[in-house]
Amino acid sequence: MKIKTFKVKCLMADKDLNTIELAKATGVSRNTISSIINGKSCSLTTAGKLAKALNVSLEDIAEE
Repeated sequence: MKIKTFKVKCLMADKDLNTIELAKATGVSRNTISSIINGKSCSLTTAGKLAKALNVSLEDIAEE
């Protein structure tokens, strides 16, 4: 699943989170978070964890 990277970066900035903190909040590795932010696809499960940690719906961060 492709993620709206700009949206995720903005949400991270709003919540004052870096990749390490977001990784801890999602339970996935920092490398995975970095890959997603750099445009790589991720699983639906990982995308869901990311949305939950950022307190948004999956539809808010998923590319169409």
